Amino acid sequence: MSNEVKVQNEQVPTVPESRNVFEAIGSAMTQGSVIIGDVLKFSKGDWLAGPDGEEINAETELVAVVPGTVHGWLRWENMRPVEQIMGSLVEGFVPPARSMLGHSDQSAWETNAAGKPRDPWQTTIYMPMVSLDAATIFTFTTGSDGGRRYAVGPLCKEYGGHIREHPDELPIVKLHQDSYAHSDRSIGRVKYPELPIVRWVRADKYLAAVADAAGRPLKLLEDASA
Repeated sequence: MSNEVKVQNEQVPTVPESRNVFEAIGSAMTQGSVIIGDVLKFSKGDWLAGPDGEEINAETELVAVVPGTVHGWLRWENMRPVEQIMGSLVEGFVPPARSMLGHSDQSAWETNAAGKPRDPWQTTIYMPMVSLDAATIFTFTTGSDGGRRYAVGPLCKEYGGHIREHPDELPIVKLHQDSYAHSDRSIGRVKYPELPIVRWVRADKYLAAVADAAGRPLKLLEDASA
């Protein structure tokens, strides 16, 4: 990815004492290179992986390496990502405000399928996912409201609560989907991804697999300040 940029804010908002960072961001999401392995995404009702968009069987189970979550901004040109401002959630990265990013002239923006200007900067989340045998690694990526609200948000919130008593565990999630009827009848039903937790597993080998593939250490929340 060209023109890669990483900004680390010095001022990190305080997380209330009653919550940890995953519970906080989970609540926020349900109300509103960093790629490791193959890209995993949800597109038009299907779970797809790899450069060719190979369909992944529904109900596939993967280990969600939540401490590896990276979030921030991705800028698009000609339907391709050209610039990123991303950082580690567990290390306290807070993306800058949209007003600080430039490219704010809407007359210069590309248009979407409806012919309306589309902001080139899109909020984006990357989360590593690992097969149960720890042999295959994906990075789930989403920039949609549905992906944040229904998949990553609830997952982070439940993970944040669980690690209060079991900090050395990771969730096994199922690739799932659901839908709702859009208020605009011409659009019909809108499908969105879900990542329901089915059980928990010791984190060690999955953290090691992601760290080895990424070429950098990966820490749990309790170790992030070390």
